Amino acid sequence: MELWGTWIVNCLEFLLWALMPTDVIEWVALDDAIDNRFNGE
Repeated sequence: MELWGTWIVNCLEFLLWALMPTDVIEWVALDDAIDNRFNGE
């Protein structure tokens, strides 16, 4: 399930980067927060 979740996150990250390039920095911060949350659990 971890790989599947990672794949979904990667797809969402790509879509957000492609559609909203000006928000890349904000998304990277959000992505790090999500990764930290999953790693903590």
